[in-house]
Amino acid sequence: MSVRAWVLATTLLLLAGCGGQEPAAVPVDPTAERSALRYADTGLVSLNHQCPATGDPLSAAIEPIYANGRPIGFC
Repeated sequence: MSVRAWVLATTLLLLAGCGGQEPAAVPVDPTAERSALRYADTGLVSLNHQCPATGDPLSAAIEPIYANGRPIGFC
């Protein structure tokens, strides 16, 4: 293994361990102001694209509730 390949492999291993947790959810359309969220643990997409209470964008940090097996996100 070349030195360059070793440095790359070591860097990738360190970054994999330092990243913390995977995001709980990511926007389906990152370019939109308000987007539905895809939840990493289930792969499901939220039924809503904005907060049901205030109309604000959804927060990926807040766990959804499930209605009929589908996630509903909150702000």
